[in-house]
Amino acid sequence: MEHKVAAGAENGDVELATDHEALAGSVATVMKTVAWTAENVTSIKTPTYSSYGVKHTMEGTTGLYVTYGVFIAAALIVGYPCEYDQPNVPFGMSTRSLNRAKRRRGRVRVPGRRPGTRELLSATRRARAGL
Repeated sequence: MEHKVAAGAENGDVELATDHEALAGSVATVMKTVAWTAENVTSIKTPTYSSYGVKHTMEGTTGLYVTYGVFIAAALIVGYPCEYDQPNVPFGMSTRSLNRAKRRRGRVRVPGRRPGTRELLSATRRARAGL
C-alpha cells in the first residue's frame, strides 16, 4: 500500500492517504466484513470496543484476514457509532454479541441441533485430515 504526503503539509505534518487502487481491490473483502459484522455484532450507542480487538475476533471466527483499514471501513458502512481515537477506533458494539462470536471460533455446526463435544472433536479431526 502506498502512502502519500498531502499537498500543503507544513512543518513535518504528514497526512497519510490510502492508495485508491489498493482500496478498490479490497471491495470484496470489505463487503464480506460488512456481512459478518452486520450478522454477528449488535450495535449499541456507546463506542466501547476497539476496532483492533473486534477485527481479530472476526478473523478468528471466519478465518478471513482483513487489514485494519478494511475492518474500519466495514464497521462505518454498517453504521456502528464510533469515536475517532488514533490509532484505534472504538465502535459501539454489544459485549453479548461479541462474546457469542468468540465462542463460535473454529466450531463446526451440525444444522438443526447443537453438537456435543465428541462431535466437535470428530469433525475437527476429519477437517484437519481433509476428509
